[in-house]
Amino acid sequence: VSRVQAAVEEELVYPFARGKDVSRWQARPRISVLLTHRPGMRLKAIPEAVMAKEYPKTWGYLSRFAPSLRKSGVFRRYFKPADPFYSVFNVGDYTFAKHKVVLREIATSLTAAVLSVHEGKPCIPDHKLVMVECTSAEEAHFLCAVLNSSPASLFASSYTIGTQYSTHLFALLAVPAFSTRNSVHMHLAEVSKAAH
Repeated sequence: VSRVQAAVEEELVYPFARGKDVSRWQARPRISVLLTHRPGMRLKAIPEAVMAKEYPKTWGYLSRFAPSLRKSGVFRRYFKPADPFYSVFNVGDYTFAKHKVVLREIATSLTAAVLSVHEGKPCIPDHKLVMVECTSAEEAHFLCAVLNSSPASLFASSYTIGTQYSTHLFALLAVPAFSTRNSVHMHLAEVSKAAH
């Protein structure tokens, strides 16, 4: 793919966190991503006619890559030929959540951080981050504190192979439902906020 520098509409550009941008108690997105989906649309990308009309700069940029994108394995596997050629797989309402807990998929130990709004926009996690959507900052910080705790780390290291973590962790790790009425939950949220 040739390197191209082009102007695109800012509305479709989001802060983007990669695995290397996440450490324990810290998530700092250093790059941006062009996302061709809107909140609420899930796997349905912005239709091509709408993209051409409302986002002409982005349309011009993406059109350069249409033949390559249509031939890509991801597009052919998950989308129909009539779908926009710039459709992205694994996009849902959770992608645009204001508060998320992310953990590195590849790490030597359980590494969790809270990923929130950055520069006024929700931060989009890379596919190498395991993500949990949360309804509030407090819930996100509570979950992050639990995941970064010694018992959770010990549990995760006792059953994972090598350096790879997945969503399967949440099926086995008993994390209680967050409650603002539980003083321990609120204390853990405050500890996580301070650690961040």
